[in-house]
Amino acid sequence: MVFGQEHQAVAEALVLLGEILYYRGSKESLPEAESVGREAVAMERRLLAPDDKDLAAALNTLANVLQTRNELPQAEDLHREALAIRRKSLGNENMEVAGSLNNLANVLVLRGDFAGAEACFRDALTILKKLLGDEDLTVATVAGNLAILLSASGDLEGAEVIHRQVLGARRKQEGNQHPNIAMTLNELAMVLAARGNLVEAEAMVEEALQNKLLGSEHWRFSTTLNTWAIVMSKKGDLEGAETKYREALALRKQLLGEHDLTAETLTGLGVLLAARGQLEEAKSFLRESLAMRRKAQGGQDLELITDLWALAWVVRQQGDPDSAELLHREALSLSLQRGSYSVNAFVNSIYDLAELLQVQGKFVDAEPLLMEAFEYLQGGSTTNHSFQQGVLEHLVRLYEAWDKAAPNTGKSARAVEWKKKLASSEGSKGEQNSVSRNARPETGSKQ
Repeated sequence: MVFGQEHQAVAEALVLLGEILYYRGSKESLPEAESVGREAVAMERRLLAPDDKDLAAALNTLANVLQTRNELPQAEDLHREALAIRRKSLGNENMEVAGSLNNLANVLVLRGDFAGAEACFRDALTILKKLLGDEDLTVATVAGNLAILLSASGDLEGAEVIHRQVLGARRKQEGNQHPNIAMTLNELAMVLAARGNLVEAEAMVEEALQNKLLGSEHWRFSTTLNTWAIVMSKKGDLEGAETKYREALALRKQLLGEHDLTAETLTGLGVLLAARGQLEEAKSFLRESLAMRRKAQGGQDLELITDLWALAWVVRQQGDPDSAELLHREALSLSLQRGSYSVNAFVNSIYDLAELLQVQGKFVDAEPLLMEAFEYLQGGSTTNHSFQQGVLEHLVRLYEAWDKAAPNTGKSARAVEWKKKLASSEGSKGEQNSVSRNARPETGSKQ
């Protein structure tokens, strides 16, 4: 059978080709995937009714390509259109609807709309749990996405609860040696470390290292090494952390080359070396990461923020305030572009270095960094209450540790001062949550 150029079978073949090019994921294939995807969508708009589910599939594929290419506004629009079509043609309680909600949530995360993303993830989970049950692997995947979002939002307790649920479901469905178990253990370890539960975090990493299906030459094993380095640094073992970062970096360069994960390790190692006073080598690693990210994503990649901010701190320590100011301004400018996502990247850049200084007893160096984060958040950069609370918690921990290291120097009073602000912040959050809960029935009654 021979089809003309304008036929549904041709459109479906274009969609399939677009998916293949998208999953190939190379810099060369993604522009072609976008071109093919746009052609498929245009053809299906001409051939199909505006609420046809096949059109939604084409929109979804194109949106995924655009998201990967950092064209987020267009990706969001297409995901919203696909979601609306699927809801109309398939009903709300449908797997494809849940898939669209998850995809839309992922774009909203990158655009900094954490509240909108959380709502979509939770709606998707409600549908999936009703259709598949609580312990299905698809449920676990979406729940894992939600947990990562909650962690980025500052809700570490909520993230930990969900990561533990995901780990339990995966253990039951996949067994203890599946690669997904190792990745979930890594995510949980990161949250536990951030919450100060370093003993259990280390146990999670040690279990992930024993995963027999990955082996020591798999790129996912490098993720466990990277996580191990972070946990060790929080314990104060900076020499051990440096060793693990270097092992992860060697493996990632060997297996992945110039890649986001390679840049991630370069950044982590650079920040660690900066905190240890090895400024020249720190600068080299941070510049390498910065160049790698610029090459991959251009000048608007928000992952540049940590490299820029840390590099600014390093060159300022080396006596070059003019270069430091230029780098800091670029980091600050990027931090204002995508709401909570970019704000989170900026303040975490500060926390990472401040914590490394603090564990070495360099409180005098850590204090101005945390005050920078506090003033930045006070400046109206974000409405996310968790961020405001997070910086207060960091300041309390700083002054408590400082007082323990140097009693009777006035740091106890400073800790008390920041504790009062934290208590006031927590009370304010409770009032806001109460108002929100009381407002919801009224909103619902108007629909």
